[in-house]
Amino acid sequence: MNRWTILLFVMKYFYCSAKVEVALQSHPVRYGKVLRLVCSSGQYHKDWHWFKDNALLYRNNRPSHDIDANKYTEEIIDDYHRQLTIHDFKFDDIGQYFCSNGIFQDLIDLSQESGKFIYCDNSTKTEVKQQKQVFGIGISTGVSNVSPTPICQLEVENNTFPVTIFKTTDKDQIIDIFFKTMVFNTSFFCKKPEKPFVFACNISGIVLRKEVNKICSDFQNRKDEKSFPEYLQTLIIIIGIMALIVCITVFTYVIRRPPTPLQNDKDESKADVGNPLVQYSEVSNIVQK
Repeated sequence: MNRWTILLFVMKYFYCSAKVEVALQSHPVRYGKVLRLVCSSGQYHKDWHWFKDNALLYRNNRPSHDIDANKYTEEIIDDYHRQLTIHDFKFDDIGQYFCSNGIFQDLIDLSQESGKFIYCDNSTKTEVKQQKQVFGIGISTGVSNVSPTPICQLEVENNTFPVTIFKTTDKDQIIDIFFKTMVFNTSFFCKKPEKPFVFACNISGIVLRKEVNKICSDFQNRKDEKSFPEYLQTLIIIIGIMALIVCITVFTYVIRRPPTPLQNDKDESKADVGNPLVQYSEVSNIVQK
């Protein structure tokens, strides 16, 4: 082993052991809460720096003159680890954060992780509406000011029904979400009118539950008032479809039916009227008689 190989091995070992790494310490990340980043170094060096998008935040545990000390704080864990804390984490705090120790540095890009960050606070709202429809009761639900997209369901009479999600807007990472209306049979939905149904959403481990009282009495009154026109309309549609099917069947049968023998004989008789051979044969038979 020559000296160049030994030198290369020493430099590689020094580089691998002295490198710097930045990692996200807070899991999960939630807007409005605290976010922590930890910088680890494999070497001991007195010079430490924190940057956000090339703007200096801390140098050797001293804050820069341009930053808000209530927003960013640095903590010395030991000689090889430093922690940067971001208080009241907001959308504006998303960016690239650099940590350097000596000549080595590393960065973390929070924009690549922002799809997993949770937004759920007092502005997050859930809406539930009950509407009488032709074939039952429609339940329309909605969620606004929430991120990421939640997983929601309706709980009715001890049964769980997943709710289909339709994402409508995506503004400043805050998502407004509305859901497809689900229709339930009136007798099933109002089996126990006194028991409320539940609209529940899971936002990356944070569960929102909203109990809603049924208004089955109003639905029943509306059903009694409008049942005849609704059912009459349905009956007319069914009768119309059946009549159309019968007409198509009869028409198809008439078109495809072969001609009857009687019809063939009549056609042949009409064809023989102008035939001279047939007329001569008939005259010969009369003379012989």
